[in-house]
Amino acid sequence: FSRSYGKDVLIRYFRETSVIAKMLMRDPGTFEMLEIVYKEEMLEGVIDKYLLGSLPAQALRNRLKAVTMHLPSQIESITHRGSAGKTVKVANLGCGSARDVIMAMQQNPPLRKFTSIDCIDTDIVALTTARELASNAGLDQNISFTQKSLTQLSYKKEIDLGLLIGVLCGLVYRACVVILKKIKKYFKKGGILIASNVLAAMAEQEPFFTY
Repeated sequence: FSRSYGKDVLIRYFRETSVIAKMLMRDPGTFEMLEIVYKEEMLEGVIDKYLLGSLPAQALRNRLKAVTMHLPSQIESITHRGSAGKTVKVANLGCGSARDVIMAMQQNPPLRKFTSIDCIDTDIVALTTARELASNAGLDQNISFTQKSLTQLSYKKEIDLGLLIGVLCGLVYRACVVILKKIKKYFKKGGILIASNVLAAMAEQEPFFTY
């Protein structure tokens, strides 16, 4: 198709036909695409319907469920170790809408008493959405929001548990190592990092999502 019509024609077709593709072409790391996939919004275009029903989209929804399910048990394990004192410090690095931690706190009200969450992202629109979600869930006292690069934070061995969900996607190996080395200093000894990345096989199995 691309050989017959040219790359520019193909890109224009996707921009005009797909809401999701338009978002990803504008910003591959946008949280807006994730929100559509998470909520399974009803979109009319054939391409968008295909993308929402694809295996990668289901994997993203499964990832949200997995983080929401496992985060509480990780927090509880930290309190049982006694390494966190009275409060477990959680850092959601590159948080986007922070839907994962918000859902985890919503579904496990007792955790609110001893959990403090910092959500960090460079996208002010994402943080605005996250604040609204947190406020609607009654979690204003538990979650703070910071607009900053996750590699330029001032933590010094303060974090008990970190989330790094989807941040490393699309980065080359060396760049991933650099980021992990920079954020390592944020964590207490024995701190936990929950990370998620796409599989390389996705480039072959689902070409629409690879970029």
